[in-house]
Amino acid sequence: MKQRLQELDALRGFAALSVVLFHITMIRKDLYLQFTYGVTGVDLFFIISGFVIFLTINRTTHWKDFVLNRFIRLYPTYWLCVSFTVFLVLVVKLFTGQEVNQLLPQYIINLSMFQHYFNVKDLDGSYWTLIIEMLFYIAILFIWVAKKIERIEVVGYAALGLVLIDDIIIEQYVPSLYRSIEALLPILKHLPMFLAGILFYKIKFEGETNQRYFGLAFCFGAALVLADDLWSSAALSLIEYGSIIFIYFVVWLLYVRDRLGFIVSKPALFFGRISYSLYLIHQFLSIGVIIPFMTNRLHLNFTAAALTALVVSIGIASFITIYFEEPVIKRLRQKVKERAALRAGKASAVNI
Repeated sequence: MKQRLQELDALRGFAALSVVLFHITMIRKDLYLQFTYGVTGVDLFFIISGFVIFLTINRTTHWKDFVLNRFIRLYPTYWLCVSFTVFLVLVVKLFTGQEVNQLLPQYIINLSMFQHYFNVKDLDGSYWTLIIEMLFYIAILFIWVAKKIERIEVVGYAALGLVLIDDIIIEQYVPSLYRSIEALLPILKHLPMFLAGILFYKIKFEGETNQRYFGLAFCFGAALVLADDLWSSAALSLIEYGSIIFIYFVVWLLYVRDRLGFIVSKPALFFGRISYSLYLIHQFLSIGVIIPFMTNRLHLNFTAAALTALVVSIGIASFITIYFEEPVIKRLRQKVKERAALRAGKASAVNI
């Protein structure tokens, strides 16, 4: 299991670095070298989530354990990164003479990770994926509580079919309803990636079947149909997007057959280790602070500014991971175990 998790960490690191390079290089449209394919890093993240969250839910014995596990894993680090980013936003606004009155309520609502439903702007552009992840967690937990997790494939295919009906038919004939559905459930366009991750889990741990491979083909085709409204459509052609997603699927097929060990390396595992913090802090720090300051105020060339932004982002993410994220998660999980043991001890004493 350790080696398999290392491969996932390496993929997670690749996804995070891809997104960072995309954001840093795409702000200059005249730049010769633009990492446009990095926009698909979020697709890879969603496949990883489908796999890992399904693995987690299958080990869950009580819904509270799942909720607590996700809270510990996500929120403390997120709160720190949001606080770091709002400080940067405040500094930039003050130096540029912009209004700051709405920054505090924006910050408070962003702490919830559900700012999408409050119609409040993300403090950092990268946060848009977080509500999608949260909706996936809620959906998986609901299916588990409903005792339908064994039929996840059927549920997934049915849900994806409804998403295609929404995209192909409802969008054309009832556009107002379509917009309302999309606003209510922003996960819909990304469902193919989550379902693909679940299918890769099924193939790896429960066996290869024709149905599961047809299911992957269904996910791939659905992803292409739904791609027209994704962020990636602005950066890639449909052929380019489809080609990258196809490569991701091939990589995952290598993984489920235990043939992806060659991607495990110290650099890959390092980026996998810091991927969450790096994803959360890099965008505004890079394109809202460092690059504008170095190019507009210091009059340095864009390449030097971009490299500086990359190095600084990695450095800060490493610091957050090593000195905050990992110790806090370890401490909180230890407290949860201690309380669980205490409750078990009290229950045993009562029974005696």
